[in-house]
Amino acid sequence: MKKILSTVAALGLVVGFAATASALDVPQKVETTSAPAAVKPTAPGVDLFSVTGSWSLAGAWLSDKNDDGYHWKPALHDDSNENVGTVWLHSFILKPTLRVNDKISVMSEVRFSDRNVFGDDDLTESASMSGAHDGGRDVDVKHLYMEYASPYGKVRIGRTPAGAWGDDFISNSAEGNRIMWWTNFLPEGWGMLLFTQKMDEDDWTSSGSSDDKDAYYADLSYKGSYGKSTLAYWHVQDNGLSEDVTSQDIWFHGVYNIANFSINTELDYAFGEASTTMDAKAYAFMIDGAAQFGDLNVGLLYFRLSGDDDGDSDEEAFMALKGNGTGKDFNPYQILTGDYMGILNPDRGPVSSSRINSTIEDAGVQSVGLHASYKASDRLTLSGIVGTAWTLEEVGIDDHFGWEFDLGASYKVMDNLTYGAHFGYLATGDLFEDLTGENSNDIVFLAHQLTLTF
Repeated sequence: MKKILSTVAALGLVVGFAATASALDVPQKVETTSAPAAVKPTAPGVDLFSVTGSWSLAGAWLSDKNDDGYHWKPALHDDSNENVGTVWLHSFILKPTLRVNDKISVMSEVRFSDRNVFGDDDLTESASMSGAHDGGRDVDVKHLYMEYASPYGKVRIGRTPAGAWGDDFISNSAEGNRIMWWTNFLPEGWGMLLFTQKMDEDDWTSSGSSDDKDAYYADLSYKGSYGKSTLAYWHVQDNGLSEDVTSQDIWFHGVYNIANFSINTELDYAFGEASTTMDAKAYAFMIDGAAQFGDLNVGLLYFRLSGDDDGDSDEEAFMALKGNGTGKDFNPYQILTGDYMGILNPDRGPVSSSRINSTIEDAGVQSVGLHASYKASDRLTLSGIVGTAWTLEEVGIDDHFGWEFDLGASYKVMDNLTYGAHFGYLATGDLFEDLTGENSNDIVFLAHQLTLTF
């Protein structure tokens, strides 16, 4: 009971101060041992049933901008482009695991609340923040799959996590109906993943139809003393159009560590058919190099997504081809690539995740940023990034997005209770004025989040 009371007291204290930076000064006398009791088998033949998950409360505020006229829209604006000021978002996720025996497990992810908006009681398609919460208050089973440790490698079958390739770059956390196989018969250090994904099924749902969309994936990886390299091939067969369309991606991902230096790089080249009348020839590239000096980490990030301005029949703009910009999971900047803004990706928090501005998609983008993080104590980590972005192609607008300056802090209140606060400032470039036909103010953005994991 003492542990429960101390946990509740600590949580209430942080929530009470969450709107100010003083939340980082929570007294240290709270109890920090929060590991749950060991879980015991619950039924004959079942080794273990366990549940992990998270609860979070996030808040964000955006400075006042133009009342109308811009073709891109931050998430804190409603459908009339009027600034709504502050928003609170609430999430609760459970991840149960049923370990049937030492070979077979069944896993799931269930979202009871997924960034639900405080003050929006409807949360359906007709709500003011339309499209953000399909299904209203219904529980959302994001993932449900089985894993089998076979003699020939691990097999995963079901509604599985389905991002894009390796790390966060151009990645969008999603779900996919897959049959996956990680082989175990290659020489030491080598690995292979094969899977097929049913992206659209019409044979069963539409009588007499065969307009399916299927995908196939194969990769080969090598892990050595200095890191890991992965080369992958992605093939999509779309039979749902007037003519069959086949598209492919070749992808490379490398993560390397040498002494106190690290490199993370990724390349995706998309080709094949973008539609029944257009071929695809587009690429996305990212490289992030960093060095560790004690508690200080300093790095340089560069990313580039191809554009298209030659007017031919090929789709050469990566963002236009994929429709997801730099990726919803890729958030090095709070404003340019953050969860709330929708400038270089379509992730707009509580607002419908529509495509980003088509002119920006066609222009392509490249960016360079200097980032750093410092572990001030076992509980407090500080971070920041300074960067700029500009378009690749001439599409009738100025090429400069502006300069962004971000600061962040993460404070570990308890072992599984963390408070984070972020400040972002974008000195907007002439690109925004060219898009809107109006003067564009600089953007100030504040966000913070309290997260409980278990």
